[in-house]
Amino acid sequence: MAQPDESKLVSNSSSEQVSIQITTMKLNGGKYLMWTKAMHFALVARKKLKYILYDPLASDSKDLEEWETKNCIVISWSSNSMEPTIHVNVMYLDTAKDLGHCS
Repeated sequence: MAQPDESKLVSNSSSEQVSIQITTMKLNGGKYLMWTKAMHFALVARKKLKYILYDPLASDSKDLEEWETKNCIVISWSSNSMEPTIHVNVMYLDTAKDLGHCS
């Protein structure tokens, strides 16, 4: 997948909290498709779906630090929406995009 324009990838919202659960549904090994759709809606509403879809920014990008911060927020939100037995598999991911490879 082609890399999007960097200026459109990083948003400037400062109201993100890593400790929240962004869906009412927790992934527990069942109902994966429903959980995925709930996460999709929650990430679109927060303008963060791009972190699941696209590769990280280049290491020399001026926006890399902000991208890494938002990437970690998406991973945190996702893991907070999982039961502990599933969450343990997400803790060691480097990018939110890697979440797609866990299914």
